[in-house]
Amino acid sequence: MTLRRVLLLGGVLLAVLGAVSWAPAQPDPPVERFDLVLFGSNLGPASHRVALRTNPWRGGEWATVAPADRPAQCTAQPGLRAVPNLSAARYLGQDIRENYIALRVTVTRAAAPGTLRAAYAVPSADTLDAGACERLATLIAEDPAMVRRHSIATYVRPRPVQLSAEAPFIEHLEAPVRHRKPGVMEVEWLEILFAEEE
Repeated sequence: MTLRRVLLLGGVLLAVLGAVSWAPAQPDPPVERFDLVLFGSNLGPASHRVALRTNPWRGGEWATVAPADRPAQCTAQPGLRAVPNLSAARYLGQDIRENYIALRVTVTRAAAPGTLRAAYAVPSADTLDAGACERLATLIAEDPAMVRRHSIATYVRPRPVQLSAEAPFIEHLEAPVRHRKPGVMEVEWLEILFAEEE
């Protein structure tokens, strides 16, 4: 093979490889920020530590997202706890084949183990006031399918799982691939959450 052919072949290979995208296999998240909403019983921040695993290109480590010294939102609603304003790019997309958020709940006080029935990652409302928390609790109790449809990832059980101080509860919030324009999902969810009562 002549030097000219080698150089030509090398140029073609560089052009082809330069056009290849090395981005993760999963599409970009449909939202930038999300609120993690846990639904069950006795899910207080003093008795339960909540962690999410960062995705592999962000370290793949468990990160506590609701430490006991940071006030959780929506705790006035029975069985509801929300951790607001989390990064979808940091936690969504755990695997090249699957798209999910990895959740870990650790019981820190054995006297109050609690239960978990569902976990939703909904588009972030930045701050959840008392009215929004009440509306969220009502939606989860009365129309969970609608909350699921507007979530970027969900974990729902037909019966609550009993949490235990003996071992952390670890599960995936599955995230279906949604072909939505950026911003559309947030707008739809916020219109539902903050809708004026008629």
